[in-house]
Amino acid sequence: MKKLMCSILVLFCLNTIVSAQVENLRVGMQLSPTMSWISTDDNLINRTSSNIGITLGALAEYEMTEKISFTGGVGLAFNKGGTLQHEHGGNFFPDSELSDDKYNTGEKPLPNGVKLKYKLQYVEVPMGIKWKTEEKGDIRYFAEAPILTIGMRTQARGDIDGGDVLTSKENIGPDVSFFNFQIGAGVGLEYAISESSSLVGGLYFNAGLTDITNNAATKAIDNPDQAPSNPNDDYIIVSEDSRGRLSSITLRIAIMF
Repeated sequence: MKKLMCSILVLFCLNTIVSAQVENLRVGMQLSPTMSWISTDDNLINRTSSNIGITLGALAEYEMTEKISFTGGVGLAFNKGGTLQHEHGGNFFPDSELSDDKYNTGEKPLPNGVKLKYKLQYVEVPMGIKWKTEEKGDIRYFAEAPILTIGMRTQARGDIDGGDVLTSKENIGPDVSFFNFQIGAGVGLEYAISESSSLVGGLYFNAGLTDITNNAATKAIDNPDQAPSNPNDDYIIVSEDSRGRLSSITLRIAIMF
């Protein structure tokens, strides 16, 4: 984490130097609270809670005209994710090295109704177009859309809560996709605090485009052909191939120079 923080600081310093040489280029820093959640296309997997995290990093804005800018940057997003409750139990982290092998060994190591909490960290690179109004006094309003964000996972931790299983801070990286793509938009305002700097506040929404899971998991569903005389055929094992999409709402707080 320290290396990533240093990288962001170095990048900001480099951007500041470049902005002094490149006309119409502004740079800045953000420290933005974020609420995120995971949704799936399986109605037997329910979203039960969201994560509260924070995003910090460097921003850049190239003014193509007085009212239109190309935006970009790099940031470190902490504690993204959410909690999913699975109606059917199964083996949901088959490729991870968990603290106890019993959590991902066998056909149904986790019971029906198990809750899985994802706590993810990404390096994010957003790119977008900002549309600005004329300045009125010291304030200028803007809308930013579309915004494409590429996320690269740097850490993945998970909590498991179900039946007699209760564990936290498991390393689930191998069962979480490395890349995460989001599309989003935002609105906000800039308040000029000097001729060359301004405070920025905005509300942004980002919707997940890709599956954050690797789909190697399996689930145990009720066997419709169960034989009453056979206690070993209560369920059958099928692929857990739902698509989990990560979305978020961010309150951007930044300063631009």
